[in-house]
Amino acid sequence: MDRIKEIIDEYKLKIIITLFVIIGILLIALFIMMTGQHSDQSDSVQNSQMSSTNNMQHANQTSEGMHRHYQSEFIDIEGAVKRPGVYQFTNNMRIDDAVNLAGGLNSSADRKHINLAKKLIDQQTVYIPVKGEIKGIPQSVNDNGDSGSGSNSTDSSNGSGKINLNTADVKQLQTIDGIGEKRAEKIIDYRKSHGNFSKIDDVKNISGIGDKFLANIKAHVTL
Repeated sequence: MDRIKEIIDEYKLKIIITLFVIIGILLIALFIMMTGQHSDQSDSVQNSQMSSTNNMQHANQTSEGMHRHYQSEFIDIEGAVKRPGVYQFTNNMRIDDAVNLAGGLNSSADRKHINLAKKLIDQQTVYIPVKGEIKGIPQSVNDNGDSGSGSNSTDSSNGSGKINLNTADVKQLQTIDGIGEKRAEKIIDYRKSHGNFSKIDDVKNISGIGDKFLANIKAHVTL
């Protein structure tokens, strides 16, 4: 028993130092483990925030795309183009772009009376004339880039104050006394189906239009 006490007394200091070392190692290991867990949690939070941000950006892009979809604009291009019809267009597009959407100009198209640089407008009707259809010298382009006073690519009044039955759109036709929206649409539909009027009297070929109506409008229209 005395021998054991002597051994303990002899190695007491070493035993204490060893215990401190072991405790220190345990504390360091515990600290490392806690630090690692905190780092993992931080990474998880950061990844979650990044994922949330990406989802919000995607949602915003989707919302913007839907907004643009519902703001779609359309134009009706007729006349001497390869594929006449209604086409969707975007902001800042020109008549030249509309012509390309319609397959390009026919060989019979009269380029001298077309302002290809004019901006497109929603619900606009663009009519491309054939050679010889419009008489006279083409109007000079004004400061706004328009080649005429109408919304079409050609001048629907020909500078005479009269409305051109072959180029006027629905709104322009309605400026004539006696022509409402329905009659204007009938004139446009007839023109699309049968081509341009060769004489003003051809208007009587349209259902619901007779001699009395022709007499009322004859002084206000031209070809």
